[in-house]
Amino acid sequence: MNAQIDNMAALALPRLSDIKTKVDMGRELSEVDIRFMSQVTHYAQRSKRLIDRLPEWQDFFTDVLRLHGEIVDKVIDNAEKTKLGPTPL
Repeated sequence: MNAQIDNMAALALPRLSDIKTKVDMGRELSEVDIRFMSQVTHYAQRSKRLIDRLPEWQDFFTDVLRLHGEIVDKVIDNAEKTKLGPTPL
């Protein structure tokens, strides 16, 4: 199981950071982005008991979930802005 966590660490934060940059620029998530975020969240939830026993990984998973939340919030914000149209000057 630790090898799976190591693999997740190598992939998750950089990929989530790329996705966050993408939505910060106003771009939409692709199906691949959505699937990746879903898998990361599912894995984090499934690994909770193990992570609770490995304090060195708790910050990592906290960062993963924080980034996930920031991405979702920004996607919602972007969608609301799109519905409202351009902001008048």
